[in-house]
Amino acid sequence: MRPGPPTRRPKIAQEAKYGNGRPATIRSPRVGRSRPVTDPACPPPTVAPMTCGVYLRDPRGARTSLGGVPSSGPNGRVGPSKGPFVGKRAATVQVAHSFFSATPKVYVRWPQAGAGDSMTNVTKRSGEFQPYDRRKLVESMVRAGASEPVAKEIAARVEVADGDGMSTIELRRRVAAELRKVNESVSEAYARTLRLPVKARNEVETGRALVAKRIERVPDMMSGQPGRLGFGERRAEVRIDPALDDREVWLNPSDFRALGAPEGTRIAVRFLYQGGMPSLGSSAGRPRQTARLRA
Repeated sequence: MRPGPPTRRPKIAQEAKYGNGRPATIRSPRVGRSRPVTDPACPPPTVAPMTCGVYLRDPRGARTSLGGVPSSGPNGRVGPSKGPFVGKRAATVQVAHSFFSATPKVYVRWPQAGAGDSMTNVTKRSGEFQPYDRRKLVESMVRAGASEPVAKEIAARVEVADGDGMSTIELRRRVAAELRKVNESVSEAYARTLRLPVKARNEVETGRALVAKRIERVPDMMSGQPGRLGFGERRAEVRIDPALDDREVWLNPSDFRALGAPEGTRIAVRFLYQGGMPSLGSSAGRPRQTARLRA
């Protein structure tokens, strides 16, 4: 009488034999019947997203595949066969009926660095967090006289990973230092230009502009100091008087209408020196297009 085919071992008996901390030398599964493998060394689900799995290597040099029955861990227990961190089921396992030595090789794929590596917020003077807008920073440098390529390169330099939440004062200080490497006049124009909300007041004389009594960035401000206002493509030359308690600028209604800015809109206010500065449109106030930043 010929013996019949060998009976499959039940899963419980298989776990009892190959668990308990004994070497994970197991019989390979049937073709197309492989099961996922996990290992206790895989990171817990709280460390996501990543992928981990285990390779099975034939000690006799046969094919290597991802799959097989669960291997025992250091605590003698068989790991789970399902879950987000278990290797995917292999399509086929092309192996002969041989014994495999389960050699765990855990591999982890960390996510690529994303937008969080760059500055995303700035701290306003009031202490409020505000989303960082690179476009506005570039536009402010262009208004001061820098070329757009230079402005974009400087904006990229000040966007550092540890600069998230940087104060606007510190941000402007860094930008002014970078601009100084290219053109001293443009750096001064950038440092002495503020964006203030504008309001129309009848008590203000024509050709005059009232601003706050004290502005940190312009410590040498005096009454009657020349200034230049800008909104869009429009410009206006005025005389500046420090007379307000709030950080805003008051204009005569006629000057206000000439600028075309809505009430409360922020306009550019540049504080010129008493001797004057190169005009915004002159070539003296702009760096040469061939200028390059020095490292």
